[in-house]
Order: sequence, then C-alpha cells, then structure tokens
Amino acid sequence: MHAVRTETAIFILVFLIVSAVVVQSSNLSKANFMPPIPDLQHIYIRNDGTVEPSNAPMQRNGNTYILTRNLIAEYVIEVQMDNAVLDGGSHTIQGIAPSGIILLGRSNIVIKNFDVRKFNAGISIRNSYNIVVTANTISGNDIGIALDYAVNNTISGNVITGNGAAILTYNDCDYNRIMKNQLTSNKYAGIWFESSRDGYCDFNSIVQNTISSNIQEGIMCRSAVSSIFIGNTIADNGYGSADTVDGYGIFLSSSNNTLFLNNFINNREQTNNFGKNNVWDNGSKGNHWSDYNGTDANIDGIGDTAYLLKNAQDNYPLMKPIDTSTLTLPELPVASSISIPPVESTPSPSPSPSPSVTASPNPLSSPTPNPSASPTQQPAPTPSDSFMEQSQSVGSNLPTEPEYFIIAAGVTVTALSAGFLIYFRKRKQ
Repeated sequence: MHAVRTETAIFILVFLIVSAVVVQSSNLSKANFMPPIPDLQHIYIRNDGTVEPSNAPMQRNGNTYILTRNLIAEYVIEVQMDNAVLDGGSHTIQGIAPSGIILLGRSNIVIKNFDVRKFNAGISIRNSYNIVVTANTISGNDIGIALDYAVNNTISGNVITGNGAAILTYNDCDYNRIMKNQLTSNKYAGIWFESSRDGYCDFNSIVQNTISSNIQEGIMCRSAVSSIFIGNTIADNGYGSADTVDGYGIFLSSSNNTLFLNNFINNREQTNNFGKNNVWDNGSKGNHWSDYNGTDANIDGIGDTAYLLKNAQDNYPLMKPIDTSTLTLPELPVASSISIPPVESTPSPSPSPSPSVTASPNPLSSPTPNPSASPTQQPAPTPSDSFMEQSQSVGSNLPTEPEYFIIAAGVTVTALSAGFLIYFRKRKQ
C-alpha cells in the first residue's frame, strides 16, 4: 500500500511539473514571443543614385538598375531614391530575411522582372506611393507583396503562388490597383485586406485577376471599403488543409464595395457577405456563379431570378462564365492628392519625406519615372523592420513557434500520463 501511494505521488508531481511548463509556454505565446528573423546584407541604391557596396551585382543605366546575377541567401535590395526602375533581369533573389526588396518612404519606382523567393515579405512597400510592381514571379514567402501606408500603387501582371498570403494590405492602403495577376495556391489568401489600427483601405481596384486554388480564401476583405472588384476569375478556393480552416471564394466583412462581371467557380463556398451595402451587379449585369440553378427563359444570358447571398443578392446573375480579358473597364479611381505619415525610423541627418504630396496619373500609363523630379532623401529602416510583426494579426491561422511548443508539451503530458497508468496497472497485477 505504501508503494502504491509513493507511485501515485510521483505521478502527480510529474504531471504538475509538465503542466506548469505548458502554462508557462502559453504565457510566452500570449506575449507574442517570436525570435527575430535575421537580416541579410543590403544592396543600397542611395538617394544620390550610387550603389553600395560598390561591387554589388547591379548595373546602372541612368535611373534604371539591373540585377546581373542571382542572389541566393546573400543580399536583399533596398531602394532609397525616388524616380527609378529596379529590373531583376529575370534573376532570382532568395533568402530567409524580413524582406527581399524594400521600399520605405519612396515614390515613382518600378519593380519588374524579379523571381523573389522565401522571404518573410518578398516585396515590402511602406509609406510609399506611385509604385509599379509588374512582371515578377513571387513564391514561397510568408507574404508575397506587403503594403503598409501604400497609396496609388499598381500591382500588375505578376505570378504570385505558393506563399502564405499573395498580397497583404495593411494600414490605409488606398487607391491601389491590383490587376491581371495570377494569385494561385497560396496558403491563406490570394489577396488579404487586413483590418488595421489606423483606418480602412479605400477606393482600391481589384481587376482581371485569376485567383484560384488558394487554400483558405481567394480574397479576404476585412478592411477594403468603397472598392471595386471587376473581371476576376475566383475559382477552386477555400478547401482548407491540415493546418488551415475551410474558406470562401471571397470573405467580405467590409462595406460599400461593388462587385460585377466576376466568375465565381467551384469555390468551397462562393462568398460570405458579412459587410453592409455591398453591391453585386452594375444595374444590368452581375457575376457568374457556378452553383446558380436559375433559368434564362428569354436566352439573354442573364438569370431570371436573383442569386441570393448573405445580406445581399446579385440581381443579374450571368448564366455562363465570361472572358474577362475582353472587358472594357470603367475608369479606375486614381488619387488626386496623397497624405502619408512620415516614416518612423532611427535618427538620421537625412530629412524625412513630406507627408503630403500630389499624385501623378495612373503609373501604368507612364511607367517610366520622371527623371526631372528631385529625389527624396530617406534614412534606411532598421533590420528588424518586418511585416511579420503585423501579419501575426492576420488571424489565428498564422501559428507562432510557442504554439508548436504548447502542442509538443501537451503531447508530452499525455504520453507521461499514459505511461504511468500502464506502469501502475502492471504493478497491481
């Protein structure tokens, strides 16, 4: 009897010790503990146009800077001047670091022809405007393109696949145009408009994208307000995986958006329209829904009955998918003036850019920056500057390392408990 009591006491003691470890690790997780991501060396394009280090594999031709070889776990690129073209020359930039290509407090920059892989944020655009990101392949990053206080920018003609989220917008990202991209097979979403502490993302245009086979959401809209979604094919999204929940073609919890001439095809669920005052047709044509089962008695290509959504309806559902590449688009909203807060950075003798500027027309219409404009001087961000700090709030779907530790500790508790129980039973026998 005494031996049994001793064994029971040992079992209880071990159980309490391991449980305390679980509680402590849980507290660390609640504190959002995560080891910082180490940075790589930077290739700087300075505000006077010079490249540092001087032996960097970057060819300068006026205000165009062309990468001349692959950068594999070697450098990241930071542009510190305005009115420039950064051309990847079809080369790869790859490495584990906060960001692969960094624009902080910049304007009138074109980023093209890069293959960007395996960064926290493949391309990071912060406190910047009139940026064009085009003809890039972006894969294997936590976030493909990350925008924060980014206004009047164009993301067009990119292939963004196999990331956590393909495109993430955060604080006050207004008047951006996301056009003609292939956003496929990303873990969480093709486009993620995240809610933010400093306001909604207003007057954005999401146009003629192919958004398919994203594991959770095709489009997650928590903060896109007064935006337009036209000519997108949103297909086969939302089927989840072992470590994600099922999702939707578009999850729309924000308001006053307009969506028409889109193809919604075979998503696990087509939409979840939690927002208010979202309009799903233009008064004569709506969207194609692969699960629409209405009729078309007069054979005009438009369903005779509305397609019903949560809190709304598409009054003119299209009977067949449309060829979105042939659409004549309405004029897309472009900012006439821009207000961006100054960059928060480490002290530097270089002045910060003016927080209020006048925007130029749509950068796609004139992608070559204006060389006559005076460059804006701007200090470099600190190495810890990372969009992952913000993407932790992109939802509980992005696990942190302590969460894995909690799971492991829980398994340990279960295994020890089972082992002691088996041991006791054998002793009694």
